[in-house]
Amino acid sequence: AALANFCDAKTSRGEDLRVQLDLKGFVCESLLEVVKRNISNDRVLIPTLDVIAFLFDVGIMQQSNLQ
Repeated sequence: AALANFCDAKTSRGEDLRVQLDLKGFVCESLLEVVKRNISNDRVLIPTLDVIAFLFDVGIMQQSNLQ
């Protein structure tokens, strides 16, 4: 939940939506990289996929610029 709040938080300096989308993209790309690097390590892969599923549920992944 803290990660979702971090992605949705308004910036303190009043930056625009583009900056927030880049932040969401950074988080999503980082999680994808964790999955790629640990594809055979279930101890890392399963919790990472749980986080990704949660981010899909709350709509963060859909808002990211991840392609």
